[in-house]
Amino acid sequence: MKKGKNQYLFNFIICFAGFSVSMGLLCSVIFHSLVTGMVLGTFGGLLFAGLICGFVKILSVRKDKLRERYGIEGNVLYEGAANYLVGAQAIGGWIFLMEDRLCFVSHSFNFMTGQCIILYSDIIKVTKGKIIRSIAIHLCNNKVEEFIVNNRKEWIDILGGKIPCYKQSI
Repeated sequence: MKKGKNQYLFNFIICFAGFSVSMGLLCSVIFHSLVTGMVLGTFGGLLFAGLICGFVKILSVRKDKLRERYGIEGNVLYEGAANYLVGAQAIGGWIFLMEDRLCFVSHSFNFMTGQCIILYSDIIKVTKGKIIRSIAIHLCNNKVEEFIVNNRKEWIDILGGKIPCYKQSI
C-alpha cells in the first residue's frame, strides 16, 4: 500500500475538520461565545488529529509485531490500517491481504482483541460499505464483514482480482 505523506495529510485533515467543528460548536454553546468556541475547537482539533495520526503511524511501525503475535505467515500482497466493524463497535488494527486469504489483526488497545481470517474462496463479492471509507465483504454463508480502510477503491479492486467468482458492484 502506498503510504505517502498525502495519505497522512488527508487523514489529519479529516480528523481535524470533524473534531474541531463539532467541539467548536459545543464549546460555543457552553461558553456562550462563538469566538471562544472556535478557538477551543481549533486547538482541540489540532491536538486530536495529531494524536490520531501519530497513533496510526505507530501502528504502521508495529505491524510486523502484530503478525508475529497472531502467527500470520506468508507473503503479504497489500496491507493497511483498518477498523473491523462488529455490530456497533469498530475494532482497530491492521489488515493484510495474503495470497489465499484476508487477515485482520487487532491491536492491543481495543476492548475486544483477536483476528478475523477470510478465505478468498468464501467471498462472493466486495462492495462499498454503509459507512464512509468502508468495504463490505459478502461471504457465501450470507454474512457480510465490513472494514473501514483508506483507499477504499484500491482495496475493492485488489480483492476483486483475488476472488474466484468476483462480481464487482461499486
